Amino acid sequence: MNRFLIFISLCIFFYQILFADVGQWRTFTNAKDIRQIAIDEETVWCATNGGLVAYDLVEHSSTKYTNTEGLLSNDLIAIEVDRYNRVWIASSEGHLMCLEPESGEFKIKNDFVGFVIRDLYAYGDSIFIALNIGTSLYDISKWEVKETWKIGECNRVVVDAEEQIWVACNDGVKTASLDFPNLMAPSAWTTYTFVDGLPSNNVLFVYPTDSSYIIGTERGVVRFDGTNWSDPEFTDFSVVDAAAGEQGLYLATSDGLYHTESGGLWRRLGEYLPNITDIQVDREATVWLGVGHRGLAYIEKNTEQFLYLEPDEPLSNQFQDMVFDKTGNLWVASPGVAGGGISRFDGTTWLTFSKTNGKLNSNNYQAVTVDSSNRVWAASWGAGVAIFDQSGSEITISFLDEADGHLSGISGSSSYIVTTDVMVDKSGNVWILNAQAANQNVLAMVTPDNQWQYFSTVEGIRSLFVQTLAIDTYGRKWIGTQDRGISVVDDNGTPMDKFDDDLSQGLNTNDGLFDLNVRSIAEDDDGVLWVGTQDGLNYWFGGQVGKRYSVINDDINCIAIDALNNKWIGTKGGLSRLDADEFTWEHFSTSNSPLVNDNVTCFAFNKQTGHVYIGTTNGMSVYESPFAQPAQSLAQLKGYPNPFVLDNEMNRFYIENLAKDSEIRIFTLAGSLVRKISSQQILGARAYWDGRNDKGDLISSGVYFYLVTTADGESGAGKVAVIHP
Repeated sequence: MNRFLIFISLCIFFYQILFADVGQWRTFTNAKDIRQIAIDEETVWCATNGGLVAYDLVEHSSTKYTNTEGLLSNDLIAIEVDRYNRVWIASSEGHLMCLEPESGEFKIKNDFVGFVIRDLYAYGDSIFIALNIGTSLYDISKWEVKETWKIGECNRVVVDAEEQIWVACNDGVKTASLDFPNLMAPSAWTTYTFVDGLPSNNVLFVYPTDSSYIIGTERGVVRFDGTNWSDPEFTDFSVVDAAAGEQGLYLATSDGLYHTESGGLWRRLGEYLPNITDIQVDREATVWLGVGHRGLAYIEKNTEQFLYLEPDEPLSNQFQDMVFDKTGNLWVASPGVAGGGISRFDGTTWLTFSKTNGKLNSNNYQAVTVDSSNRVWAASWGAGVAIFDQSGSEITISFLDEADGHLSGISGSSSYIVTTDVMVDKSGNVWILNAQAANQNVLAMVTPDNQWQYFSTVEGIRSLFVQTLAIDTYGRKWIGTQDRGISVVDDNGTPMDKFDDDLSQGLNTNDGLFDLNVRSIAEDDDGVLWVGTQDGLNYWFGGQVGKRYSVINDDINCIAIDALNNKWIGTKGGLSRLDADEFTWEHFSTSNSPLVNDNVTCFAFNKQTGHVYIGTTNGMSVYESPFAQPAQSLAQLKGYPNPFVLDNEMNRFYIENLAKDSEIRIFTLAGSLVRKISSQQILGARAYWDGRNDKGDLISSGVYFYLVTTADGESGAGKVAVIHP
């Protein structure tokens, strides 16, 4: 060891540092369910169920804003651009948010929380806000509500060239002059209903043209010139929006997109498209469509073809189960008849598989696991199991379904095969829960050489309604059911030999379970089985059932154990983390963190980095925790970025691949100690330095050394160039 290393290894002064990434979040959502769009000079803005999406018309690129970029909510309902090019967005919870595009900052207004915002319309220095109780006038120059006209449930609002406000309501069309001195007075408003000529009183929009008003309802569309009403059209369909383009007028109906020139006959354009939510036309006369569950589309000029923009995002916002494969890809199972399926995330891009895109037999997937050959097994509700083989240059998919014959359909429908969970044991056998199986074989097992074995309710499994599976250290299968608590299958390590099986064991409320509806079971590193029910958290150890309180919400969806034996519990009301010491709790929800949604359904852990992937019913959050799995040695020690530029408060120099009981010291070239991270402060294999000294001040530019030592006497070192602009 050289003199420098001898010197710094003898330094024993203690200095504090914040440890390893606590509080860093990212959000991943699907934003194809577009509710409204708005267009300014260069951008198409989309309000979606997965956040705010901006499509740049010049660069032909898109940007997504979610809660981790400043939104208060990702579930957006309405959008508008004001005269200052600020973007106003309304959420389903009633939050009104304003984005300054140049700074990327959001202002949040909570004046309408508790009400339902359905539309925003910018007019001068005002925004008219359609609410479930009426229409509100909001002064954007003073950032305040001027007044609210309680005229009933409103859907859309618009102002015509004569400064007449028109409001589409659930009980007709209501209109008034903005010059009227008191719009709070009922006499200021004129109401038109079915009696006057509307095809329905449930009016969805009013669109002014040069000669008339186009009024869309849930049962057709009509023109009104201020005096006379045309005959209703499309009376078998809802008509949700209209827009004027270079080639005439466009009309969005539940039967597709229609077009007319010079007031002639309507004709449908392109493919059958029943879920158009909004139509806008940009300055180049391109017609843009917001399409529910399919995303942003436009009509290719000189054709009638719809072209869709395909963002790089997960298949769905419903995350049911997640797992990392052996090469670091994250696989996601999503339920849902229309928007579900399987997604794969390689850390940069998403690859999706579904019935919708023709790659799977179902969109409703419940669970995923990875076998010893790195094949991904995905359990579906109704279509058996899909197996993704990654051994070749392309992913090939095979199916365990009715044609395969190994799994059983439900009673009365042999082709409808319900599989609710799938796991792999230490021998590489794959275990599948075949819920509601008509032949009562609710647990199936297949070996790596394709031998099958089955376990049934006749043999002792307590219910047909099996929903979650765990395999403990001894190879016992713990099966959580919807209605009978837990069944245990003990095959004594010989699944192909039935003679030594024991299916008599199990747990119910008489044994201490909070509830018979068992949603999740997980074994920790100490051999404790943790059980999540709809009424609370239980644990089992040494033949005894205990109860744990202090979970953020008792309605538990999932339980998972990370690399350092922490217990993560996902609930309907957020998530709780119980430390390995089984004493310390930490709780996360949308009220105290950037968690994307409170209904937490699944977890996956990157053991090397400590990242926790948190699936919910409205997107996925990634939390940078300090709980990375310690390395076996310091041989792969690394630090980055290098150079380390201190240009903002969030800059961090990461030191990774730390071994157990590591301690970090940072020194100047002259050997002066700058900062120390003790082993007690390092919770895993990763830590960071924020570029500050022991007094909390940013250090000067220069070259610094970092030295890592362990309790076993191992050491590793590196250097970093620090630049302080």
